[in-house]
Amino acid sequence: MMNLDAPAFEKKISDPEIIILDVRTPEEFKQAHILNARNLDIYSPYFSADINDLDKTKSYAVYCRSGQRSQNACQIMAELGLSNTFNLIGGITAWIDANKATHN
Repeated sequence: MMNLDAPAFEKKISDPEIIILDVRTPEEFKQAHILNARNLDIYSPYFSADINDLDKTKSYAVYCRSGQRSQNACQIMAELGLSNTFNLIGGITAWIDANKATHN
């Protein structure tokens, strides 16, 4: 896992090969999310199974509200064999504070 600030995260997700994961609840996701993000709720009982279904050869940019859940998600992902992950420090809160675009 590599921790990235909002500008570095934005640069990372400009690569079309990077898969963006929002690990917040569906309700939080509906309020605002990063364009092209896929919602996988870390609190879901199926989270590990959903992660296990992901392509282990891909790279994943992961975020939540403040950065804690996404950091935990990246650790779970590493345990399940997905080692190329990028965590947004400060989560979508830092993203919005940096005047980066969101979608809803």
